Amino acid sequence: MNAARSDHLEKVIRPALMRGDWVLCDRFADSTRAYQAAMGGVEPEILDTLAKHIVEDTQPHITLILDAPPELLLQRRAERGGPKDTFEARNLKFHETIRAEFLGIADRAPTRCRVLDALLPEMELAEAAIALIEAFELRQREDG
Repeated sequence: MNAARSDHLEKVIRPALMRGDWVLCDRFADSTRAYQAAMGGVEPEILDTLAKHIVEDTQPHITLILDAPPELLLQRRAERGGPKDTFEARNLKFHETIRAEFLGIADRAPTRCRVLDALLPEMELAEAAIALIEAFELRQREDG
């Protein structure tokens, strides 16, 4: 995961940022932290070292965490035809651990992370996400 992230940073993200473009990712270093901690019990210090070495100063300005009780998400996934990958096929305890990791990340980085209710209707969730991004952008302009 970290090798792919390094490649993505060098070939896509950093060049886009240098042009002044916005970059939107559906997974980044927080996901690696949450999944590695939940799957393998990797020590936080090791994850921190990897992230510092690979991500360096290319940090997200804002992170949206879509949150919902895992049992409801597993039910919704089953209604949609079941898991699509090995992560989705994991048991409830795994998904509870992942959720706790993401919420812990949000607690530790409250100025960057915003938690959204993933059970909102699709358009309401999109509107909430856009409102958070717009509010962040406004604060950035005001802070100059």
